[in-house]
Amino acid sequence: MSCSQKKPAPLHVQFLYGPAEIALKKILSLRIESPPLLGLSPEKSSEDARKLLDFCNTFRRGRSQEACLDLYLGNILVDLSYDTVLMLALMTWHFDASSSEASPSLINFLRSP
Repeated sequence: MSCSQKKPAPLHVQFLYGPAEIALKKILSLRIESPPLLGLSPEKSSEDARKLLDFCNTFRRGRSQEACLDLYLGNILVDLSYDTVLMLALMTWHFDASSSEASPSLINFLRSP
């Protein structure tokens, strides 16, 4: 098999965690601050979407502080599928690959319906 026919190797998940955490933290903090989603059918959502929604609801009910969110992000990320972690990292990189915080463009994107 020639080099052009080989399947590309995926990015190592450890490389993705940093940028994925930036997007995930902003998604969760926006979701926690927002009113409950009415009419959402969790059974039709992906397993990762259900995990994130459950975490947001639990976190909101417990009235936990955003500072506590940082402690849980690592545990949440390792529980998500590779594809979801990759998607989160790509969202962060798309808007600003050089920052360690969510860029205003990423925040606006995540807030839009």
